[in-house]
Amino acid sequence: MIVAEIQKNSLKEQRIQFIRNHQQAFDVEPIYPLRLFEDFVMEVEGDCNIEASCKIELDKLIASRFMLFFKDQSQFLGHNFDFSKLTVLSM
Repeated sequence: MIVAEIQKNSLKEQRIQFIRNHQQAFDVEPIYPLRLFEDFVMEVEGDCNIEASCKIELDKLIASRFMLFFKDQSQFLGHNFDFSKLTVLSM
């Protein structure tokens, strides 16, 4: 029980450290939405991955891009999510 809790907390801290390392490497300001994302990441239970990326638009670097992937969709969507209600948008 205690070991499982320590491991869970360690994973959460690793996720936050990954985000902060990316912020530091690209000199990303700690703006408010990133703090909300960090808070959300700390609340995530279960197995997920974080991807950090950058985008370049003309001469501007946008480095505060993070995506969170869940290996099991029900972790994020819940067990009762009705996929039939989704609409595909196309142009």
